[in-house]
Amino acid sequence: MIAGCIISPLLLFGVVAVLADVWSGPANRTSAGSCTLHHYHSGSLVCSEPCGEPEYNICTSACANAGGCDSSSTENNPGHSLPDATVSGSTSCTSPGNNGWCKGTGTLSLSGSEPVSGYHITGFDSDLFGPLCSGSSCTWNFPQGVTANLGYWANSSFGDQSDQAYASMRVDSVAPSLTLTLPSPNGSNGWNKSSPVTASASATDANSGMASLASTAEELRSPLPRTVCTT
Repeated sequence: MIAGCIISPLLLFGVVAVLADVWSGPANRTSAGSCTLHHYHSGSLVCSEPCGEPEYNICTSACANAGGCDSSSTENNPGHSLPDATVSGSTSCTSPGNNGWCKGTGTLSLSGSEPVSGYHITGFDSDLFGPLCSGSSCTWNFPQGVTANLGYWANSSFGDQSDQAYASMRVDSVAPSLTLTLPSPNGSNGWNKSSPVTASASATDANSGMASLASTAEELRSPLPRTVCTT
């Protein structure tokens, strides 16, 4: 029998220690096989030796009709720019809760693309939790609590990374805990011989916190009335 109660909701936050990673981004990608172009000048006519061909004076062959060569110059051919790797991600929750919380499993589905032939996506990293998962597509589950602005990216066998993308999720799949404390009986056989009898209750939640706490006391083989406490 409980004739009164004192209720004190408590809020606890968990701290997770993780090893973050550092994003460096895409490299300055250019086509492989850069080489030196040789230009031969004959008056206003400029003839260029094909990139990668053995060096020879093409003014005496391809440009013979121009009357030979009067000067020559060289320049480096840096090649052409190549497209960067890309990343995409979407979040989902198996059991959505209230106020934007996920009370089930919160998942980030990742996919990467490497457009340059001969190279591939090796996996995904993040700035908050380090490596997430491997392969060109995979899933990663958010931890308990609040994950705000998780920066993530795809890693390429080219040796660089995609641009960075962001995701957020709030997960609390662990039910709160309740502690109820009763005073020692002042009667015989575990009975209290006076009323009211005040119980103390406290609740904790390590992730989303306590929204509310309610306690009810039923009459058990006692003429004392039932008492209901809410907060």
